[in-house]
Amino acid sequence: MIGGLDIDTWDEIPNGGFVGKCWVNFNADWWWYDDDSDYTPVISGGLVATTREWWRESGGFDPGMHGWGGENTEQPIRTWLCGGDVMRAKSSIVAHMWRTEADPRTIARYKIRQKYDNVARTAAAWFDEFLPKFRSGSLGGTRR
Repeated sequence: MIGGLDIDTWDEIPNGGFVGKCWVNFNADWWWYDDDSDYTPVISGGLVATTREWWRESGGFDPGMHGWGGENTEQPIRTWLCGGDVMRAKSSIVAHMWRTEADPRTIARYKIRQKYDNVARTAAAWFDEFLPKFRSGSLGGTRR
């Protein structure tokens, strides 16, 4: 679960709006949601706990990804297609500094020199027959 971080004290914000589940569409975009199940379609970025055996069997992080982003979509899709489950751990909480325009202290202090499309790489690797649907494409002659 992800909670809020008070950037003045670097403490977790009590009852800071915990989130831990995401869903994904054919554009490989993801959004937060919540329900009663611990199973989740997509993880929040970088928060992965797994056994060493599963990590090695599934191939770990895609070495062709550059920078950050996309791993939260790629890892769960790979896990499902390799026969695994993705679950949240409600008792584990990571306080996160959310980036907000209203607070300049949260602005990223680095620049990505080259743009890589990790999400497109994920779709190309795992969408199979659904790849034509990626990014508002068509599937079966129907545009959606």
